[in-house]
Amino acid sequence: MNNFNLTQFINEWLVAWTAQDIDRLLSFYSDDMEYLDPNTRGELKGKDAFRGYVGKLFSAWPKMSWHAKTIFEHAGGSNCTATWRAEITKPDGQILKLDGMDLILIADGKIIRNEVYFDRSRLI
Repeated sequence: MNNFNLTQFINEWLVAWTAQDIDRLLSFYSDDMEYLDPNTRGELKGKDAFRGYVGKLFSAWPKMSWHAKTIFEHAGGSNCTATWRAEITKPDGQILKLDGMDLILIADGKIIRNEVYFDRSRLI
């Protein structure tokens, strides 16, 4: 990918997560994408499954913001591991600051696999 800017891609992707714009968020993913995080019961495959998951997630947590801390580019320049900081407002108004990381595999400018790692117990 000659003109692919990984840092810009990741930052714009996190803006879509923060805006909770499902259609914009899905535009970053391939049709056959795979997604896994501590809140899913196993791997989600395909955009339809992911759309259903993020719709429920955004309904349960309507105020979240995401910011990249460090982006570790993998060999080849289109895959990465990114550390992040999230601020999530709980229903009682308490703001949680969470740190985590994502493994992000990209092909042809779209995320094909996204694995998320963070301490889910902080959300309870």
